[in-house]
Amino acid sequence: MAKKSNQKIKLLYLMKILLENTDDEHGLTLAEISDALGEYGVDAERKTLYDDIDVLTLFGLDIEKRKGRAVTYHVVSRDFEFLFYYFFVARCIVSCEFYIYCTTCYSF
Repeated sequence: MAKKSNQKIKLLYLMKILLENTDDEHGLTLAEISDALGEYGVDAERKTLYDDIDVLTLFGLDIEKRKGRAVTYHVVSRDFEFLFYYFFVARCIVSCEFYIYCTTCYSF
């Protein structure tokens, strides 16, 4: 069960963070990813981040794990169709959350 309402959209925030902050040359560690999620009010433990990254990979995001001084995660390719789908889903979720907020706060 989600501890905070933002936990429900953690995967979308994680996808957003990876798409906006990584590429073939620049990656993020799990600690950096966790800190970035914290800025959205989402708590993330290392173990759950492994699972979340696996889910995003299954969904079609091309995430590469690289081992060096530190393990980093990179989005190495960006498929236009995938990005279009991502923004469509993100917009739908925001619209649904707005609708739920409005119907909870205001009776129609």
